[in-house]
Amino acid sequence: MSLLGQSIAASENSTLVQARLLGRDVYDTEEPEGIEVTVNKFGVFAAYHSLAFGGPIRSAKDKSFNGAAKDPVFMTVVIGSYAPTTELLRTVHAEMLDQLTGFYPTDSGELDLSGGFNLSFASNNVRPTVYGRVTFGTYMTNIKGA
Repeated sequence: MSLLGQSIAASENSTLVQARLLGRDVYDTEEPEGIEVTVNKFGVFAAYHSLAFGGPIRSAKDKSFNGAAKDPVFMTVVIGSYAPTTELLRTVHAEMLDQLTGFYPTDSGELDLSGGFNLSFASNNVRPTVYGRVTFGTYMTNIKGA
């Protein structure tokens, strides 16, 4: 694995570890195949989160003559929370944002949270059974690590 892969992997892994400290299910990108979401005795699923990572995006303002390998890059993360009710969704998403606000992934700058949206999964014939909220985040890291 290149140093690029090690640096990016370390920052993403540390963010997942930080998110999992809440004690809820947190998935990397999506729920893995064959894994069942936790449900209670009434068949209602427990709220869960997913984090999806993207980047690197080279910073336009911090370019140097040393080349792309030594310049800082932006990494992105999409933080999703999912729950059976909007009330629970607000609570669990706020918990996740509190958990990640002020967090510094490994070898990286502070995770900056900005923007997002709500969504629900339904059809014309079925009321929503899953509600979601997504928040976007970015942080800077050195492409070759610290």
